[in-house]
Amino acid sequence: MSGKNFELGEENVFYEFYDLISTSKKNGRIEDVNIEKLLREIRAIELSLEKTLFLKSEFWNTPFYSILDKSLRVFLNTFQIRGFKKDVLFISFEVIVKYFLFLSKETTNVLSEQELNNNFSALLPSSFFNFQLDLDQEFDFPMPKDYFSIDKLEKELGDRLGIRKSVSAEKVIFNFNSLLNLTIYCDNFIAKNIEWNIEFNCFAVISEVHYMTMDLVYEPNKSKIKYPESFSLSFYQITSAIKTIKDLRLEVLEIKRGSIWVRIRLWMKDLLTKEEAKELLQKGKDAVISEYLDKRILEVKKLEGEVKKITTEEAKIKGELSQLLSKEQFQQKISNDLELEQLMIEEKKLNILEKQLNLVSKANELIASGILSSKELDIYINSVLFLKKSETGIQGGGSDIEEIT
Repeated sequence: MSGKNFELGEENVFYEFYDLISTSKKNGRIEDVNIEKLLREIRAIELSLEKTLFLKSEFWNTPFYSILDKSLRVFLNTFQIRGFKKDVLFISFEVIVKYFLFLSKETTNVLSEQELNNNFSALLPSSFFNFQLDLDQEFDFPMPKDYFSIDKLEKELGDRLGIRKSVSAEKVIFNFNSLLNLTIYCDNFIAKNIEWNIEFNCFAVISEVHYMTMDLVYEPNKSKIKYPESFSLSFYQITSAIKTIKDLRLEVLEIKRGSIWVRIRLWMKDLLTKEEAKELLQKGKDAVISEYLDKRILEVKKLEGEVKKITTEEAKIKGELSQLLSKEQFQQKISNDLELEQLMIEEKKLNILEKQLNLVSKANELIASGILSSKELDIYINSVLFLKKSETGIQGGGSDIEEIT
C-alpha cells in the first residue's frame, strides 16, 4: 500500500511523536537514551497498522486505534514536559511500546470493547488512564480530565512493570517477573499467553487457546414472571451439554438482573475442541428449529449404524479365526494369539466409540431441550445473534456458527 493512500492527517499521534523527537534533538532534551531505537519501534507499530487497516476512515474508526492513540498520548504529554532521559518512565515506555507492537500485530480485529480494554489493562496499571488530559467516555477506564501527575504516573508504571531506580547504583533495575503469563485476546478468537523474553528483549507467546463468548438472554414481558424457573433449567441443560466436551472449560463471566442476562466464556484447548463445540451448538440449533428432539441427529445415527456394522463384521472374523485355530499347526498359534489380542483391542475401541456416540447424542438432545425449556430465550455467540426463541416461534438469527466464530 502506498503512503498516498494512507494519510492520517495532522492529528496522527505517530507524526506528533516524530516531531517531538526531532524538536527534542535540536533543543538538547534527549539525555543518555537510544532515541533512534525507540523511533524505529514506534514506526514499526505504525507500519503494522498500515498492513491491516487500508483506508483512512477504517483506521480512525477502529476501536483498537482509538485506545492506542489515547495510550500513546499519555506518554507524548509527559515527554513534552520532561524531555527524554533514561529514567523509570522512559524504560517503562520502551517496554510498553514493545507491548503495543505485539498488540498491533495480533489484535487489531478484536471488536469487543471489553476484550480491547482487557488487552491494554493487562500490562498497564489500573490507574493509567487517570493521567489522560483530554479523554472522552468511550471506554470503561476511570478518567478524571483535570488530573495530571508525571511523578505518580512514573511510580504507578514502575510498580506495575517491576522497574525501579536504584539510589545507590544510580541505575534503573528491571524485574521481568512482573511480565509473566499475560492473557491477550487476539484475532480469530484466540487468546494467547505471553511473557517477557529476556534473551530477545521482547514479548513472546508461550501458549494459546481458543475462546468463544455466549450470552443467554431472557427478556419477558411485564406481565410474565420476572425470574422464571424455566430459565434456570434452560441454563443448566445448555451448560451441562457443553461441559461434556473434553478439553473445554466453561466460565461464567457476568450475570445481570432485570431481564436475565448471563455471559459465559468457553475456553477450548485446541482447534479440534473448538470444532466439537461449534458442532454441538449448531446441531442443537438445527434440532430446535426442526423440532427434532425425540430422534437422533442424522449424522449420529449414521455413525451408530457403522459401529453396529463393524461390530458384526468383527464378531464374524473372530468366529472364523476360532475355527482356524483348531486346524492350524502349533507353531502358528503364537501368531493367531496376537491376532486375537489385536481383535480384543479393537473391540475395546469399538465399545469406547459407542459410548462416545451415545454421549454426543445425549449432549445434542440436552442442549436442544435446554433451549426449549425457556419460553423466551436469545442466544448470542461472540455478540452476534445465533438463535432467538419466543412463545410464537423460533428464528435462526442471521449467521451460522462458522461465520461468527
